[in-house]
Amino acid sequence: MNDFIKSIKVILYDRLSSPLYGTFIVSFFLWNWKIWYVTFFVSESNLGYFPNSDAIIINKIDYIINNCSNWWTLLIYPVASTIFLLLIMPLPAIGAFNITLRFEKWMSDIRNKIEKDKLLTLEQSTKLRKYIMEQKDDFLKSLNSKDEEIKYLKTNNENLEKTSNSCKEKVELLEKERVELLGKVELLEKEKVEQLEKVELLEKENFEQLRKAEQLEKENFERLETFELLEKEKIPLKILAAFYASGRKSVDISDELNKRIQNNCINVKIDNSIKGDPDLKYEKMAFIVYRNNGEIFKKIIKENDFFTIDNKRREGSNLIQTISI
Repeated sequence: MNDFIKSIKVILYDRLSSPLYGTFIVSFFLWNWKIWYVTFFVSESNLGYFPNSDAIIINKIDYIINNCSNWWTLLIYPVASTIFLLLIMPLPAIGAFNITLRFEKWMSDIRNKIEKDKLLTLEQSTKLRKYIMEQKDDFLKSLNSKDEEIKYLKTNNENLEKTSNSCKEKVELLEKERVELLGKVELLEKEKVEQLEKVELLEKENFEQLRKAEQLEKENFERLETFELLEKEKIPLKILAAFYASGRKSVDISDELNKRIQNNCINVKIDNSIKGDPDLKYEKMAFIVYRNNGEIFKKIIKENDFFTIDNKRREGSNLIQTISI
């Protein structure tokens, strides 16, 4: 409710403060003064009676409608008065204001001419000269102060330019270092990728070696099953299976080892002299399965170690010696 009242007040203020609305309202009140006079100051008993009736007293509303309301006084005359007051009346005022300004300028010109032709007295000349000298001294002091300020500002400007150039050089140096570091980072990234590729390649090679080792192990087990069938043969010492291998490549050295058995004993160094090098640059070992005194044994001998069987000292039954790689 308060907001509604405030909005009504704002609208009324805008309308009344406007020259057009204000002038129209004043003109309307002046042209229709009878309506306000009858409404507020005349009693209905003084208004008379209706025509052809002596008993019914006419009221204020009927009186105003019959005697005070017509288009001329309600609309046309107020609009015409508003136009006249807003458009025509200012013209004489503008002319009068122009004449006043011209008259004031004329008087000012006459006053200036008289004052210009008037000679100064000795005292006035002395005061004027003193005032001019003081103004000159003040001007020189101000000029010197401004010169010093200009020098100070130039010095500061030079220092700032030097500092700015130094900062620019540092920025350029840092930018170069940043570019170099980015190049190093890219190089390290490339090296990292290459290392990862090498690691993947090595992992693949290790996987292949493991796969081949498992395959060799399976073959060894198959050979063991075959050798167990020959267990009934009571040959004192015989190499049933022997492989000289690196995990990647291998050679069968069974025959070579059997040839080196003498007097039911063997003592041989496991190296490339037995049957050549199956895989250069890789460490190798011998996988040997042999039968001795009717029992099966299995040994793993590293490269350059000796494979020795001396039946003068009887080996324990079912002994399987395994040397870890």
